[in-house]
Amino acid sequence: MFSISFVNGQNLKTLKPKLGSENNYSKAEFEYWKKATDLLSQINNLKNEIEYSEMNLNNQKAIDSLEMGYGPMTEGVGCSWYCGGGPYKISASSILNDKQNYSDQNIHDFDLFTGWVPKSQNGIGESISFHFKGKSPRINAIVIYNGYIKTKELWKNNSRAKKIKLKIDNKTIAILELNDTTASQRFEIEPIQSTIENQDLVLTFEILESYEGEKYTDLVISEINFDGIDVH
Repeated sequence: MFSISFVNGQNLKTLKPKLGSENNYSKAEFEYWKKATDLLSQINNLKNEIEYSEMNLNNQKAIDSLEMGYGPMTEGVGCSWYCGGGPYKISASSILNDKQNYSDQNIHDFDLFTGWVPKSQNGIGESISFHFKGKSPRINAIVIYNGYIKTKELWKNNSRAKKIKLKIDNKTIAILELNDTTASQRFEIEPIQSTIENQDLVLTFEILESYEGEKYTDLVISEINFDGIDVH
């Protein structure tokens, strides 16, 4: 689904997303799922800090829910395109002062409770790039989780992206028009890859417009994920 926009003298395709379910978390729900993800991480740790069988029934139930696809994890449970695809490097134009909590790496850690926060007011002009190795599996969809989804209060208080310029190998391809929602936003594109062995495919997302937060001018994007073909 698309229309045509006129941006900087160019006629560009504007892509509109297919929306998923909303992700509205209260502070109590955040604490519940944060504990569950921490426990799952401990189970998966090579040091085996804790065993599933040693946990109480409530903790076991929370972990089971994560593994069935509930909660803040966008990937990592079950089989997906990421079994064979995905970027190997991510770089942003800037990161807000607390680089650990607002890192560009947070935007692709499959966790809705973290996010990338650039320095500029409302994020305007900031960008983030994803590098895919040559001949890696093709990409045919971009999935964005807009805003600080950690809790619904934080989502309202911080800015969210409204329009994003999509560049492929530094060539502007389209404008992504985002809804102001906590739901996943899936943008379908023609399958793309670098067909040259040692040449990366680079997807860059530049923020053009934003929805203003009720309290802060900091803009947050919780996740940008991808889907594709050639894996299964």
